[in-house]
Amino acid sequence: MEITEELADDLSSGTLPFDDAAIEGRLRALIEERPDLYGISAAFAPDAFPSDDRLHVIYLYRDDDGEIVADIRESRYDYTQPPSDDPDAPATNWYLDPIENGPMWQEPFLAAGANEVLIEYGAPFFAPDSGDVAGVVALDFSLEGVDALVDGLELGQTGFGLLMNQSGTWLAHPVPEFVATTTF
Repeated sequence: MEITEELADDLSSGTLPFDDAAIEGRLRALIEERPDLYGISAAFAPDAFPSDDRLHVIYLYRDDDGEIVADIRESRYDYTQPPSDDPDAPATNWYLDPIENGPMWQEPFLAAGANEVLIEYGAPFFAPDSGDVAGVVALDFSLEGVDALVDGLELGQTGFGLLMNQSGTWLAHPVPEFVATTTF
């Protein structure tokens, strides 16, 4: 959470400029030092990024071989549209919910491109000059990454970690079958 909110603060203050190379460099350094991260992104609000792209996304993630891939482009879909019940509609909560509610964890979701269940923490950032919403910074953890994060806690010889989101879905549990499928 601290990483995401620090990135959002740095973008909002202008410490980290709205520039592909600067943002990619910062995201790359963060994902390289955190093997538990699956991906990290900055998704910009319409026309907030200084380019011809209406919706600009900078996303770094780990491929199947663990190599870090940078995907910097105009978005393939409009993530600013309200969520839809249509099963073919793209998921947009990851972007809209942090703008509406502030920094937050999202429900686990199947990332179609990654074929992974991901858990994401997102925070909004703002245009340094106007204070208008300029986008969302998000960190993605795979279920394995969350397990590694919880397993890394020093809980003593007999302790074990559990992680549950606000809606009661287990994100980490000693019984793997409970994760992302069982609610409290």
